[in-house]
Amino acid sequence: MRTRTNRSDRAEARSSFKLSNWLLKSLNGSKIGLAIYDQGFHYVAVNSAIAKMNGVPPDDHLGQTAPEVIGRTAKIIEARIDRVFLTGQPVYQHEFSAKLPMRTDIGYWIQDYFPIGDERDRVSHVGIFVIEVTQQRRLERLLRHLRTSITSGDTIDSREELLALIHAAQPKGTHVWRELPLEANFDSPSRIEFPADILSSRELEVLSLLAQGRSNKEVASALAISQKTVATYRSRVKRKLGLKSLVELVHYAIRHGIVKP
Repeated sequence: MRTRTNRSDRAEARSSFKLSNWLLKSLNGSKIGLAIYDQGFHYVAVNSAIAKMNGVPPDDHLGQTAPEVIGRTAKIIEARIDRVFLTGQPVYQHEFSAKLPMRTDIGYWIQDYFPIGDERDRVSHVGIFVIEVTQQRRLERLLRHLRTSITSGDTIDSREELLALIHAAQPKGTHVWRELPLEANFDSPSRIEFPADILSSRELEVLSLLAQGRSNKEVASALAISQKTVATYRSRVKRKLGLKSLVELVHYAIRHGIVKP
């Protein structure tokens, strides 16, 4: 029985790796990215879509750790990879935004993480499917900005005013989109969109507690400050991040790994 079980396990592991290799070949040239990591967070394999997203050739990924290729953004994904190694369960629909070292603008991605097992039925590697949604998120941000302008009674009477609205809707560190059929040169500051780069340590504390479902009163008690001060921080955080509601604050905190979903 032991021999048959071992053979079965080995066959399952070989099947798992064959499937991973088949996926890599099948997705080569696709817009769907695929990366495979070992337990040390080293890249074992990537397809061309991942290479394009990261701005690094495929072969230059291999053997490198995630921080060596994508910098501080690696902290966002390493927590999910580690969870898959520990639990053996996939993680779906992880959305986050960041500025990668080899890119000039902030990008947006949705990722699914899945376990790859060995002959002992242990998770030996973790694979990640990645879809970039940068253009969609930028268009959504523009639509929200335009909607706000229109509902507040503003009018858009010229192409220049529309361009100004588009520029105002950009996340910090993002240039006017080349995909849009509008030409303009704006000097937009290049900046990494990490929470710690935008918010103070106290604002991060308030954001974290609010995203955990704490009320203003509970946040005030936890930080030994007044509820009025909490309300001030809350408004400041939303203004700095360009968010409109508590729901958006929670989504932002989850995307950036400040709280767990």
